[in-house]
Amino acid sequence: MSGNRDDIQRLNDYNYEHVTKTFKIIGNTPGELPKYEIIPVNSESSDRENCVIIYSSFNRYYQQGLERLVQHIKESDFKGHIIYRLGGWPDTEGGSLVLAHVPYAFKVCLFKEVQALGYKRAFWLDTSILPLVSLNTLFRMTEEKGYFVMGNTCMVGPYTNATVAQA
Repeated sequence: MSGNRDDIQRLNDYNYEHVTKTFKIIGNTPGELPKYEIIPVNSESSDRENCVIIYSSFNRYYQQGLERLVQHIKESDFKGHIIYRLGGWPDTEGGSLVLAHVPYAFKVCLFKEVQALGYKRAFWLDTSILPLVSLNTLFRMTEEKGYFVMGNTCMVGPYTNATVAQA
């Protein structure tokens, strides 16, 4: 991780070097290997309309959150696929492994992976999330408007630049 990256100084309140050096794509024991699964929920395996995508590293309690979230969605009225990765790296066939040093790039890489699989709409859920409303509602909103945006209290202005803002 070297070179001129002027904009990264805006992120100096967060130790990204520590995050990338401790990120676990393989667990600590021989049984903790990467896992990838596509789970049809209330839909056919050939369906490519909606998918919920989830990624978990082997760090902290993310794996337990992944298992809880997958079970929750499987028991819901959601119609589509759950696509998840536990460890490993998404979209290696598409060349995304070159982004493995970038914190949280696994999110973008998983979106690229499901796009290559032909899914029309993908919705990211972090492993700490448990949806309180039907995911079908969110996908319906996305289909109608072309996007889904939800407000929160975080400001991204201090962490961006003019080029990103224009895009």
